[in-house]
Amino acid sequence: PFEVVLREGDRERRIPAQVLLADAALVAEAEAAKLSGDARPAEEQTNSGLAQVEVAEAGTLALTAQPAQPGTHALWLRMKLSEGGATRFTVRVDGEERDVRALGMIGFSDWTSPTNAATKIFAHYGEMHGHWLWWRLPEIELPAGEHRVEIVAGAGQSFDAVTLLPQTQEVDRAAMNLLHTWNFAPW
Repeated sequence: PFEVVLREGDRERRIPAQVLLADAALVAEAEAAKLSGDARPAEEQTNSGLAQVEVAEAGTLALTAQPAQPGTHALWLRMKLSEGGATRFTVRVDGEERDVRALGMIGFSDWTSPTNAATKIFAHYGEMHGHWLWWRLPEIELPAGEHRVEIVAGAGQSFDAVTLLPQTQEVDRAAMNLLHTWNFAPW
């Protein structure tokens, strides 16, 4: 931690700051994944990498994760759910499956459930559908080394980016604050 000091004349303002470096096991554009089934890349100027993966019925995105250290990780997905589309998907890590439900939350109501991918929403606006949101799936235990991570998606789900970060209080808070305010728009 450190302070940034701003001075103007006799006035001084001190702003506390901290640098946090997270050794991510995976950071990838969704369209860089090995795609199968009905998962298809699509150009999209407002997304990172200028593309996304769309799933009309059912499809799989397969990626490789390589944590340098063993430990608990959280999978973060920049995902959009279409109105009436599936809110459930499956995550496989080295063949071990976990069925997941996308759950919009207010505050941190169900942040720790290993069967929920949680995201922040404003309840009054119903933004869970039709908007790009970051979804967090906790409690993924990984030993050091290479691992196959698969997202088995359902109808009406789209993906932009995928990251697997160490699950610590500091990294989770920083990721929640940073990712939910990130705008990939090119302008």
